[in-house]
Amino acid sequence: MPNPPPKEDTWAFQKIGTVFQPNPVICLRQQNIDFALWYKQGEPLHGRTWHNGSVVECSFLYMKAELRRVQQLEGNIRVLQYAGDHNTEEFWYEWVVYKNRFEDSEVRKLLRCGDSSPIIWKSRVQRVRYSASVL
Repeated sequence: MPNPPPKEDTWAFQKIGTVFQPNPVICLRQQNIDFALWYKQGEPLHGRTWHNGSVVECSFLYMKAELRRVQQLEGNIRVLQYAGDHNTEEFWYEWVVYKNRFEDSEVRKLLRCGDSSPIIWKSRVQRVRYSASVL
């Protein structure tokens, strides 16, 4: 019996500098770093968020610049959420090695926003995105 189609990902709106939302999806082997999404002129950009005390800070790369301030990001970002567990949600987030991203494609779906997906470089604490259209 085939798996049902995956549910939509949940992205919570988050104001920079405010108290962090519950249930963020945490990056693999990274303490205090979560997935973030921000739109620049309609283009999705993947970035990272972290807690500084009890408030949110974030970082997005755009055209060789790192955007971090409220004024640069217009105050709002989105943070990937996962409330519940695989029994209640019927799916979970799993990290895979980039070169293995197409293995088990009948049971796995890439996290996407439009044509882009986030990836992590092990040697860097930053996220980049790739366009699914070039794969």
